[in-house]
Amino acid sequence: MKQFAMLVFGLLFICATSHSAVADHKKGHHAHKRQARQHARVADGVQDGTITKEEAKSLHQDQKAIHRKRLQAKADGVVTRDEKQEMQQMQNDASKDIYQEKHD
Repeated sequence: MKQFAMLVFGLLFICATSHSAVADHKKGHHAHKRQARQHARVADGVQDGTITKEEAKSLHQDQKAIHRKRLQAKADGVVTRDEKQEMQQMQNDASKDIYQEKHD
């Protein structure tokens, strides 16, 4: 009976930790996809002439800063809630900057 209880406990633990890892991976994937969409928006703006090359350079610098922040946050193996919020705010600001450059 003890072995059965340990087996059940072990399976529950494995399921719980694997679900958490999948959820973390999906969240990270979302941030990566969002940044890729922002890069594409800048490229589209340059192609259709609504963003100049100088503006694009500045917008790409914003994207590089977000990428560096993500690498810095992941460096210790744990991305804290504050780090996630900061990166999300950086992406929000970058998105607004892209919109403004495309519509000025």
